[in-house]
Amino acid sequence: MEDHKLYQREMLLEIAMSVGASLDLEDMLKACIPGILKRLLCTTAWVVEIDGARIAPVYGLPRNADASPVLDFLNQCEWDRAAVAECCHRWVHLWRLPDYGALVLVRNAPLPDTLRHEIGLIANKLAAAIHACRQYAHISKLKQELAESEQRWSFALEGGGDTVWDWNLETDRVLLSKGHDAMLGYRANEDGTDMPLWLSIVHDEDKSSFLETLRAFFREGAEKISVEYRVRTKSGAWKWLHTRGMVVRRDAAGRVAQMIGTHTDINARKKSEAEVHRLAFYDPLTNLANRRLLQGRLAAAIAAAAHSGLYGALFFIDLDDFKALNDTRGHDIGDRLLVAVAQRLRDAVREHDIVARQGGDEFVIVMEALGKTGSEAAAQATQLGDTVIAALTRPFNLNGFEYHGKISIGVDLFHGRESVELLYKHADLALYQAKHSARGKLRFFNPAMQDALDRRSALGNALHKVIERQELSLHYQPQISGAGQLTGVEALLRWHHPQRGLVPPDEFIPLAEDTGLIQPIGRWVLEMACAQIKQWECDPLTNPLTIAVNVSARQFHQPDFAEQVQRVLKVSGANPERLKLELTESMMSEDVQDTIAKMQAIKKLKVLFSLDDFGTGYSSLSYLTQLPLDEIKIDTAFVRNLPGSIHDETIARAIVTMGLGLNLNVIAEGVETEAQRAYLQTLGCHEYQGYLFSHPLTIEAFEKYLGQFQLREAAL
Repeated sequence: MEDHKLYQREMLLEIAMSVGASLDLEDMLKACIPGILKRLLCTTAWVVEIDGARIAPVYGLPRNADASPVLDFLNQCEWDRAAVAECCHRWVHLWRLPDYGALVLVRNAPLPDTLRHEIGLIANKLAAAIHACRQYAHISKLKQELAESEQRWSFALEGGGDTVWDWNLETDRVLLSKGHDAMLGYRANEDGTDMPLWLSIVHDEDKSSFLETLRAFFREGAEKISVEYRVRTKSGAWKWLHTRGMVVRRDAAGRVAQMIGTHTDINARKKSEAEVHRLAFYDPLTNLANRRLLQGRLAAAIAAAAHSGLYGALFFIDLDDFKALNDTRGHDIGDRLLVAVAQRLRDAVREHDIVARQGGDEFVIVMEALGKTGSEAAAQATQLGDTVIAALTRPFNLNGFEYHGKISIGVDLFHGRESVELLYKHADLALYQAKHSARGKLRFFNPAMQDALDRRSALGNALHKVIERQELSLHYQPQISGAGQLTGVEALLRWHHPQRGLVPPDEFIPLAEDTGLIQPIGRWVLEMACAQIKQWECDPLTNPLTIAVNVSARQFHQPDFAEQVQRVLKVSGANPERLKLELTESMMSEDVQDTIAKMQAIKKLKVLFSLDDFGTGYSSLSYLTQLPLDEIKIDTAFVRNLPGSIHDETIARAIVTMGLGLNLNVIAEGVETEAQRAYLQTLGCHEYQGYLFSHPLTIEAFEKYLGQFQLREAAL
């Protein structure tokens, strides 16, 4: 009996040892089921899974056994933890396996009672082993899924150019993925194995913002962080990175213990953003601030002035005669000048001053903190203005061509109470005054300028209707020969304003030039002069007289100007040999070949030409001989101080000598004294015009003058 019990214990021990031999469920069942089948003399041994009302075999022997009758039987029974029943002349023993199913043994005879307790223990061990196998299978599946996920993530990161970092804050060690070396060029452990080492390659300008973002992340207890900054690569270049990270572990106190994240190379994006910003806020040619950026910076400067109580200044700078350079030398040379001007302006100002290009040949400077008083600020602004004038009037070497330029500057001071628009308006007005007073000079805005601007605006509006309202008239100033004979007159335009009365020509003619009204007004003058020539043809006293008409540059450079002259002569029937067109030197320099061609076309009509204000503009003797001129006029500026001024005497003598040498008639204007006339006569001047002989006269007054002149001449 004792031997039988010993045998049973050895048999049960063998079966128990086979249970849990493997963590794979199927392998474990393959190891223990055969022993159970053999040692317990079972015809069938199964492990079944019970899921609700469903019972399904998992593994059993013999493999070809039909489980259907037993399963049907089991489905019809209510089983306790361990039960036995008779089915199909066989005994079915069942032990429940908690949270899984049951161990089912089929024998031809019931198990001895002495074995049931021990087999129950084996069933418990089997249940524990099955649970362990299932846990192992679950963990293995999670590991596989995690490995696959990591593989996909790594592939995606490497494909996108990102690198991964893992920061253990407890040891302050940073692990970096292999792509990091390729991104920055460092070998392993050279750039980021700990935070101090990583900070050493962060750009100085970004280091404070990087650390502040990091401190705020820890201070606020956030879970994620995102920051953009520059780091130094192995080659010494700077590269933009976007660092993102998240907390993966905290310690018992809730402090961050470990983080993981990525570094993304955003250098290309930053360059694109910088280019977009540059195109939006900077002039592409000179790389100076453009008008859009200037307005923002000026608004900020005004606000700063209001806060500090210190004055600032706005400078408008214009390059005189830039259009002439562009037209004669080409836009490439013009662009070279603009770039060179921009560089000289940068060099002339203080480091924090703003230099901008408004467009064309207009530049702007904004200066801040010039002083607590307007006089102190004006003195500093004047000093800068003088520096700028000196810098920009030095010769420019433009691809082998030496250019000497002149500039005009308008300045307005601000103290924090002005608007951007008002400052623009004031500086522009000051610039206008500078350009029309003395080029190469600086002018400050003052309220009187605004009053003048308002008057000018009102005058411009009224000027549009002068021809329609018949408010224009011609006055005639006699021209007298050296022999004292009346040879002709100069037609001078006058405007009789209904409220203001007689408007000075130097006030409305520049306005007509600026607005383009000089073209219809100039055509009206030409028509009136030709009509007067025609009318004078019937009188022997006036028949030989010429009428000189001033032609503006804008009027002359109209493409059809020659045709206009021809048409007016044809319509009026005037003798073209009695019409003299006065041109200024300044218009000659704009397009020399066009000027010569147009003058030659008009000359074929037998019209006369006079070069007005000779010596005050820019004349090149090389082409002066090509112009079909009949006369040159000595400007009033060189006559005023005659005789006595060595400078003016020299110039007057040179003009007369040149005129005689070119076989041109020479006439001096602005002659007011007999001494002036006598001196000019000794030089060989042919004719004179000025207050010594007569003021400009209306047609009625001129006819009276003509009668008095005739009587005086007869008396002589």
